[in-house]
Amino acid sequence: MSSVSNSATMSISKKRRKKKKKQRARLIILFSSMGLLILALLIGMVFVSNYNKFKTAYAGKFFPGTKINGIDVGGKTPDQVEKLLADSVENYKLSIKFRNDQTETITESDINYHYRSDGTVKRLLLRQDAWKWYSSNFGHTTDPKITNEKVTTQTTYDEEMLGAKIDELPELKEENMTPPTDCHLEFQETKFVVVPETNGTILNKDIVKKAILDAVAETNPTVDVDAIEGAYTSAANTMATVGEALQKEADALNPFTNSSVHYDMPDGSTQTLDGNTTKDWLVKHEDGTYSKDEGSWNQHIQNYVAQMAASIDNIGKDRTFNATGIGEITITDDGFSTYGYEVNQEEEIKQLTADLSSGESIKREPKYSHWETSKENNGFGNSYVEIDATRQHMWIYKNGQVALETDIVTGMMTASEYTPEGIYMVEGKERHTKLIGEKDPVTKKPEYEVDVEYWMPFILSKQIGMHDASWKYVFGQGQNIWNGSNGCINLPVDVAGQVWDLVDFDMPVIVYYTDDHKSQLRPAKVKKTAPAETNENTQENQDNPSNGEENTTPQQETPAVPEDQGDGQENNEGYNETTEG
Repeated sequence: MSSVSNSATMSISKKRRKKKKKQRARLIILFSSMGLLILALLIGMVFVSNYNKFKTAYAGKFFPGTKINGIDVGGKTPDQVEKLLADSVENYKLSIKFRNDQTETITESDINYHYRSDGTVKRLLLRQDAWKWYSSNFGHTTDPKITNEKVTTQTTYDEEMLGAKIDELPELKEENMTPPTDCHLEFQETKFVVVPETNGTILNKDIVKKAILDAVAETNPTVDVDAIEGAYTSAANTMATVGEALQKEADALNPFTNSSVHYDMPDGSTQTLDGNTTKDWLVKHEDGTYSKDEGSWNQHIQNYVAQMAASIDNIGKDRTFNATGIGEITITDDGFSTYGYEVNQEEEIKQLTADLSSGESIKREPKYSHWETSKENNGFGNSYVEIDATRQHMWIYKNGQVALETDIVTGMMTASEYTPEGIYMVEGKERHTKLIGEKDPVTKKPEYEVDVEYWMPFILSKQIGMHDASWKYVFGQGQNIWNGSNGCINLPVDVAGQVWDLVDFDMPVIVYYTDDHKSQLRPAKVKKTAPAETNENTQENQDNPSNGEENTTPQQETPAVPEDQGDGQENNEGYNETTEG
């Protein structure tokens, strides 16, 4: 009995304890909820209080974080914002960026630019929602969310001034524009390569002008012309469109056009023959490949050399010369000039054919048969021999100064013996030589044989040169009329050695007349003819070669010496047919 009673008492006690715990938990929840509610009410009161303070503080002002046209206007009144906008306009500067890092600037003073208020700023202020701004930023005014506003700034400017300023931009002037270049093949040194297109700077003026006008109207600070579609004219062919095809063509051409020749021309310029020209000498097939037809190729080489020679050769052409004591004269070639440029076409064709097969880039001069020794003084240089056949006088210039001058005697004034006008060069120098005239067809003996100490030929085709004339005692003006040589320049004995020392191989020899010498020429000397040979004489000559013409060293035609050799007297009584060297 006692044990049952104790068990019941314990059960009742447990139930009471559980009930008290539940009651305490309810009280805790109740008081906690009441505390949170009171805290929320306090926070809300603080938030509302701060909001009211914010609203009061920013009444009639733009909220923090507000930007208008990029200008921070937080905390500013509409009037203050208007002032900022006006200041931005008053200091307005438009930078116009072109290609090649070129930039032009238009300032507010260039176009009389001013701000004009239209109430837009005040309307933006009225559109602000204080509660929305404050709640979204949780009342944080120090680091608020940025609100960007864009308004069209009302401005005024002088349209004529702006138009004139645009027209003055150097990039819009056609003479300053460069066209774009297409992607193309270009020969470089020894092969074709694909060269990418270039942009160029040709502008569509109307498009650029519109972009500038729009930027000024909207107070934009920059215009990037390259970013405007259609502003620049583009290349028609680009790497993207034709690059692959051009590379295939280059690969086909290069085995045949892998050489170049760069000629040093007489005028100092360079003339280049490379694949840009020789590619057109090839045969192009339908499949895009190339081949070389030897006959056609060789003909192109011949034509090229002929054209180059035509542009270079100046032998036989009139030349101007500053004659001593006279001034500028024109020298007309009488058909024997040897000084000047003349391309040796046969040798040049051989050399060019080899060069174009070498696979190398070669720099050289053309092959010449005649040339000039200087590019100064119209090609004569500053060291030369000047012979005035009218005044019968000679000057030798060395380094621009007269080193020697002397009276001389030139060729007799007959069609066959006068000294030809022209420009020559010293072809050689000999000492102690014999000048031998033509053989007389009757006597079979030379017209003359004369020993000279100094021999300096300058017209080899006529065996004309400068030499001492020991048989002459009178030199100077008029001596060539009846007492001239056979064409040579006769020098006084006492100056011939000096002339020898001063002249050099290749030195120009300039021969001219200052009167109409052609009209003064007498008929050529009539050559004697040998009598007809009989059969008997003919047979005798065949049997005995020593009779008649000897088969020995050919006799050279040389300038003659007059018959007054040694007597010191002029022969003025008539033409002397037996002139010697």
